[in-house]
Amino acid sequence: MCAFATAVLSVDVAGQVREIPSLRGHAATWWNKQLEEQRRETGAKLEAAGADALPLLVWLLRNGSRSASYDAVATMTKLGPRAKPAAASLLDALQNHESSSVRSQSALALAAIGDNRRPVRDALLRHVCTSDVPGLRQKCAAALAQLTPAAPSILLAAVSEGRFAVLDQAIAVLRRFGERAVPSLLANIDRGDRRGHVAREALVGIGWTVVSRLQQAGYAELAKRALREGALREIMGVEPYAVILPSDQPPVQALPSLEFAHGSGHGNTMSVWRAAESPRGFRIERAVVVATYLAGKDSCSYELQTESLVLPRARALDMTRQLQVLARLELKLRSGEPETWMSSANFFSAVRLHVGERQVLDAKFADYARGDNVLQRFRAEAARNVLFEATRGFEWKQRAPVTADLDAVVAMRRRDKGDQSWWIDRRLQGLLDALAEALR
Repeated sequence: MCAFATAVLSVDVAGQVREIPSLRGHAATWWNKQLEEQRRETGAKLEAAGADALPLLVWLLRNGSRSASYDAVATMTKLGPRAKPAAASLLDALQNHESSSVRSQSALALAAIGDNRRPVRDALLRHVCTSDVPGLRQKCAAALAQLTPAAPSILLAAVSEGRFAVLDQAIAVLRRFGERAVPSLLANIDRGDRRGHVAREALVGIGWTVVSRLQQAGYAELAKRALREGALREIMGVEPYAVILPSDQPPVQALPSLEFAHGSGHGNTMSVWRAAESPRGFRIERAVVVATYLAGKDSCSYELQTESLVLPRARALDMTRQLQVLARLELKLRSGEPETWMSSANFFSAVRLHVGERQVLDAKFADYARGDNVLQRFRAEAARNVLFEATRGFEWKQRAPVTADLDAVVAMRRRDKGDQSWWIDRRLQGLLDALAEALR
């Protein structure tokens, strides 16, 4: 079907004549209702209409319900450079929209368009420095980094200018930039002012991926802190605890064998990894299943993917060093009682690491994250994050399922059977069934 856009006239309460755009024979008000009632399907139709939908999307941004405004901006983000004619409206939304979610998505849309104008960068930086909404700060920082490789230097200059209301927020943003920020951070590491402090703490927070560079540059103590503290910075509820590493971590000489399973209850996923040294580096194989619940039935369909990836040996050794440190870390509550809170997301993570015949890490967690289960959770959650970080930026290549995939899931299920939530066992069984079907 060919997309087409028209407009009709209406009179608002102030007596101003304005145009209400139309697309495919339906006025904007109809599309607003459709977005509220059939969000995914309607969003796909708007995206398929491409640039023809821009007048409607801008109208929805300015006049639609809060959810429709957000969905309109999300569609413009997907359109990327084709949404450039809407840049002015997106900048206005970034600066002034009442919803922080719409402001956040407008930042990502401007980055997707590639709008690197000074007013856009200034608006993004202002939110990063002063917003009290963590998600808005993070999305604006991500957009700024997408628009210019100088983003870390821009943020460090803002630190020197006193533009950050809270220095810890600057540290958190730069830490999330990860390895992209390292050159700028290392260039400021010796400063004795707040800029130097932020650079050092951000490097510690980046963690294991920067340890070798810190050691080579002569910053041994910072490297030790990065190994001890960095992997825990994203663990909710760890702040009241002192982090103790009983002794320094010796150099890692050999690559391990690895077993890893991960799933999210609300995300309907389960993946099982196996990894070992190969002639090209550290080869990781994984089988992933995504469950879709069938309407009106207490059963699922499963979509299977089998993939492989090879990590360079040096990165795999750095990853292994951090995993071995996690196995030895101890947390001690500084004072009082654990915090009382509960996350709305549950997850399962099981990590086992062997060097030769010696098991050096065995960590598992299956529950909702809470303030009172940090000690039971931190090792498995941090190990999961290390593995995700290690593989980020490397290409997973699809491959055919093999019997070893099935054997890995059978071993994982047998080892932990009876010691996990119903959804984990059900997901592992679904992965088994999908693999068995594919191998027939």
